Amino acid sequence: MLMASVLSVKAQDESVFMHYTNSPTLINPAHAGFQEQFQALFNFRNQWTTFPGSAFTYSAGLESPIGKVMGAGFRLWSENIASITAYKVQLDYAFRYEINKLDLAGGFSTAYKTVRLNPSEIDNTWFDEGDPIAMGYLDGEPIFDATFGLFGKYNDKTSVGVTFPSLVVRKLNSIEENEQMNFFSFYTVYLAQELYIQDYNVTIEPSILLRKIRNGAHTIDINFKGGFLNEKLVGGLSYRIPLEDDLSISNGAAGILLGTDFDNITLYYSYDISLLPFQGYNAGGHEISFRLKFTEPK
Repeated sequence: MLMASVLSVKAQDESVFMHYTNSPTLINPAHAGFQEQFQALFNFRNQWTTFPGSAFTYSAGLESPIGKVMGAGFRLWSENIASITAYKVQLDYAFRYEINKLDLAGGFSTAYKTVRLNPSEIDNTWFDEGDPIAMGYLDGEPIFDATFGLFGKYNDKTSVGVTFPSLVVRKLNSIEENEQMNFFSFYTVYLAQELYIQDYNVTIEPSILLRKIRNGAHTIDINFKGGFLNEKLVGGLSYRIPLEDDLSISNGAAGILLGTDFDNITLYYSYDISLLPFQGYNAGGHEISFRLKFTEPK
């Protein structure tokens, strides 16, 4: 469910989260500062729990509006998958425009990542000390990445986002040999509609996301989120379909979301399982997000 080739020596360029419906900056830099509040955000995901070498992803960041038309974000990432450890520093820049009831934003992010083969793998029976690729990742491969995104919200109810990750991916210690320019080859497209049922004080938000990322599966997510008691209680369902395979329901993955938005603190938890036979060898995926909102920065 997370990706198609996480055990490859290549860097996985985009970590796959479920909580982008609540923290859009996870997938789109154009959303930085869009909520007009200074925020601290934390995210943790463990995919394929209990399976040896399962993926652990950690993220912590800050984002803030700058005046009326700009936004900025800073985020640190850490990911451990099998014998690979990756660290990433990411900067987001966004520009916002208001046209009547339509809020538009364009954003750009730059990231510096280091992908490293864990030193303990030297003692592995299958480790080939003379392999130049393995030795290169043992020392750590520095990689530069860039992402461009667009985000729009109409009447504060309809959200549309388009992101183009991995526009430029370069290994900084050997740019000429490894330079890859994949302009608009990879993308995520997001669409959501918020509906409010006044008689019951309930907010309903269906959404859909189409994702094609480097070294990952081509998937589509169908989400349904509900907010109750003025968002004090949030619940949701998600279903993911891998588009390269047979589009049977049995080839997908499903998840549930629970959360709360109380004053300036937001907390979300989700659990998801694969509908493939591999689910019998792990305990599913867990994801936790925490957001702390502050008053408008001085």
